[in-house]
Amino acid sequence: MFQYRVVVDGVSSKMRTVEERIVTIVSQNAYDALAEIKRNAYQDQTRYINNEGNEVFIEFVGVMDFIELGIECSENDVWYEIKTMRKPMERKEQLIPKECDLPAIKLLVGRAYCPDKLVTRNS
Repeated sequence: MFQYRVVVDGVSSKMRTVEERIVTIVSQNAYDALAEIKRNAYQDQTRYINNEGNEVFIEFVGVMDFIELGIECSENDVWYEIKTMRKPMERKEQLIPKECDLPAIKLLVGRAYCPDKLVTRNS
């Protein structure tokens, strides 16, 4: 995540625009990939003068999420979707699979054990 920090009369704004980026990295391991992501992000930091004459700093805040894309992905694939649905909470049982049916969990627990919920909000 990056923040856009505007300085007016020497004071930084409290409310800031943020930018969330989705990036892909090809690397030998997760540690090297994370290091490259952070290195690139710090290099992307910059500052400029906006149209009101105030200095704006674009600053790297940190990595919010980090996943490994499997062999089913090409090197530039990412997924993101926003859509409108009719009463999704009321239809939760139809729309949301059991946690043990999620692909990443299936790899961990297999099909031998499938409770209704693997993780609760209180755990």
